[in-house]
Amino acid sequence: MKKSKSDIKNYNEHFCHDILVRIFMALNVANLAVVSMVCKSWQRASRDPILWYKVDLRGMHTYSLNIPKTLCAWSNKHSRVKMNQFLKYALDLSNGHTKCLIFNFYIYLRDVHLISAAKRTPNLKRLVLPYNGHVSKLGIDLAMMSWTYLESITITSITGQQHIFSAIGRHCKYISEIKFTCNFEEYHADALITNTPRLKIISIRTKSVNVNALIRILQFLKDLEVINICHSIIWDKPAGSHLDLYNIRDLEKVLDISLLRKLLFCQSNRCRYCKNISNNNGSKGLYGVLEDIWCQDDILPLAH
Repeated sequence: MKKSKSDIKNYNEHFCHDILVRIFMALNVANLAVVSMVCKSWQRASRDPILWYKVDLRGMHTYSLNIPKTLCAWSNKHSRVKMNQFLKYALDLSNGHTKCLIFNFYIYLRDVHLISAAKRTPNLKRLVLPYNGHVSKLGIDLAMMSWTYLESITITSITGQQHIFSAIGRHCKYISEIKFTCNFEEYHADALITNTPRLKIISIRTKSVNVNALIRILQFLKDLEVINICHSIIWDKPAGSHLDLYNIRDLEKVLDISLLRKLLFCQSNRCRYCKNISNNNGSKGLYGVLEDIWCQDDILPLAH
């Protein structure tokens, strides 16, 4: 049967669309936003859902959006407005298909950025926050209200952590994984027990973990499957006493074997990572070390 001219035209358009999508898969999100402005066919291709499943803002090093590797980057008013414009345009292209959003480690996050992103990613399941910024209680609540399907989040020091847990508890009923890149204190444990009782995975990517906080989440989070404390210092400081440090053998004395099995830990005297951190000669600098802690993880689903 002979194909009509319209059939051939539709086939060619579909074929060209598929080729463009394959090419665009090699671009970072900033360049993808740029090519969407070239022509109508390129914009249609740039909106393909496969390109937007994961939005990774770490690759924003184009001439128009060059984020330097220094903390509090883009914290002035002009940069704040420019970042918000970019987030709105880029995430509008996603048509709500984004399931994973990774902010650039170095950007200074504010309410307007978080809320703009949340409004355009209602189906988000994984969120990785940047290291620095200032986000209010209201900003967190409005964002979490949009992210009702959120399952996994990386917590940093920017969120006013007590606020974020209560917001997650109110709006994010499917949350099952949390990664910390800040010190883990007793109030963190209390907040998790109160607001996220169904947690299955916790990763604490920091050098400082309070032993009482660790014991509490092991005892009270009944659905917990694993806690990553690799490369961490476990400590306690009773009132009027000196600082006590704990190793896994010390924990064996206070925890049941069933709870100990949930701990993922390293042997600090043999661990290559711990030795590299302790002997860091400044080749990566402080920011490079912090970025490694933020992006790496011994639990693979929480690494990025």
